Parts: sequence; C-alpha cells; structure tokens
Amino acid sequence: MNKKMKIKLVSFGILITLLYCKNSFKSQEISIKDEVLAEAVQVLEQNSIESKKINWESLKTEVIQKYPEVLNDSIRNEAINWIIGKYNLKHHSLMPIEVVKSWRNNSNDKNDGQLIEHPSSRGQLINDNIGYLEMPYLFISGDSTDLVNLAQNTQNIIKDLAEEGAKRWIVDLSKCRGGNMWPMIVGIGPLTGTGKLGSFVDLNNEEVGNWYYKNGKVYSIENEERQIVVEIPLPIQDVKTDKIAVLQSSETGSSGEAMLLSFLGKENVKTFGTKSASYATSNSNFNLSNGAILFVTTSFMTDRNSNIYPNGITPMTKVENDSLIMEEAIKWLNK
Repeated sequence: MNKKMKIKLVSFGILITLLYCKNSFKSQEISIKDEVLAEAVQVLEQNSIESKKINWESLKTEVIQKYPEVLNDSIRNEAINWIIGKYNLKHHSLMPIEVVKSWRNNSNDKNDGQLIEHPSSRGQLINDNIGYLEMPYLFISGDSTDLVNLAQNTQNIIKDLAEEGAKRWIVDLSKCRGGNMWPMIVGIGPLTGTGKLGSFVDLNNEEVGNWYYKNGKVYSIENEERQIVVEIPLPIQDVKTDKIAVLQSSETGSSGEAMLLSFLGKENVKTFGTKSASYATSNSNFNLSNGAILFVTTSFMTDRNSNIYPNGITPMTKVENDSLIMEEAIKWLNK
C-alpha cells in the first residue's frame, strides 16, 4: 500500500476521511494516462476485497480502449462507474465532486435556502411495556452535526419510551438500507449495551478493526489505535431490556446489517423476518485528487463474537409475511 495513503474503516457505510496524495502517482509508471482515473484503478486494485478476482492488466487495457481520451470529470465518473458495474463490485461507489461538499458540510451548505433534511428514527409504546424503535431507511451524511443529531434523537426516543414503562423492545431494521453506520450505532447503544459490538475482517480472515460503544460514544479501533467516531452531548445509560426483538428483511443492508450484527450475541435477543441484503461489509473512503470520493469495500463485518456473514444474515425466526412480523415479535416478547 502506498505510504502516503491513510485508511480509516467505515460502513456505508461511513465515514472517516482518507487523505490521498495527488503526487503519489507521479513517480510511477501508469498505463492509464489520465491521473485521476489511474488513481481510482490503483485504489481498487490495492484495496478492494474483490481485487483477487480481477485481471487488472486486462482491465486497464479495456479502460484505455473504451476511454482513450478523458477530457473532464463527467467522462472520469463514467469510466469509474463502468468498472464498478462491469466487475460487479458490490457495495463500491463513486461520490462525484458536486456531491462531496454537501455530504461533508450540510450544516453550512444550503439547498434552495434550506438545510438538507435526513430521515430520522421513530418510536412508540406498545401494550404499555414494549418500546418500538424504527431506524431510518437511509442516512447518508458526513456532516458532524447531522451525525450527532441522529444519534442524540434516537437515544432521546429510547429514554422517553423507557420512562413510559418500556422494558421489552422491538428494534425495526426491516427498512434500513444503509448509509452512515456510526450515528446509528451510537443511537441504539443503550439497547446493545457497552463494549465490543462488532469487528472488521479482511479477505484473509484477519481482524483489522472493530467498533465499541460506551456512554454516548462509538469507537473505531484499528491497529490498537482507538478513535471516537461519533459522540453525543447527552447520552443516556443502558436501559432495562428484558427481551429485544430485532426485525429484519431483504432490505436490511450495509449499516442496517451493522446494527443487526451489534445485537447478535447479546442475551435475550431474537431476530425476526427474512434474510438480510448481504451487504455486511465495510467501506473505506478514498479521496481522489480531483475532489471526488471513491468508496471501496475493504472488509467484511462480524458480530461481537467474530462470526462472519458473507452471504447475508439469516433471522432466528423466519417470517415471510410482512404483516405478521410484528405479531410474531410481540408474541415472543410476551412469553
């Protein structure tokens, strides 16, 4: 790996910045003439968990033939997306320059005079003692204020439901398709409990990092270095959780699966629904020298007991009918 490159693990996943040095490619022999496109290809070759499946010399030849002249970012974006699609690089994606600024700085960047609004968590009390928490279907932001707001709002919902009498819980991840995992992990922290909740494993099945939750903070630990990724100002303590039913479906993917993994291995937890989307993988952010960001899948995610799920997460209780999933969960909670 290039020594001028620094990677932080994230899920879509997401979102710790990798600093990429533009000059790192100038001293190398590159067959692809356009520097940014060459960067993208090298990043994929050196870091993707799919790298071993691809003949990279053949790929470079195809790229040169298909894109002999790269005159602007539009053509670069097309070329990179063509590579991702042609080789079915699952969970990989490119964020164009024009999207990057608002993704990072939503608090300071207005959209038609208004801040970009993100889906939020929702909750309600069922049968006087069951707290129902529904996580957002998608949360894509790298703005620190957005991250704190989602995490704090989610914990506030849990706190209110606990004060209303909730002792048993339903955590609905059935529509959660992904986004930034870190504020979600902080949000559900009072229910998952403190300590190690999951880890990242590379293609050689070696643990390369993990995530912990404690007192309103989620930590990413890599190479024995611990970094606080998201921290909220008013954390609540762990709440009473006699039982926790977690709802999942084929739409539960990426960060939704990261939350699902965070519950697995905890006592008195049972999952309901259908097999997850099979995106239980972790992305790293690579800043290309033109300002775009390339999200590359660099590792698999595991639960707190280091179990890996490369082909999706199977529920403990299979429920094919969406209209029956709540009924089955409540039935188990009331036993």
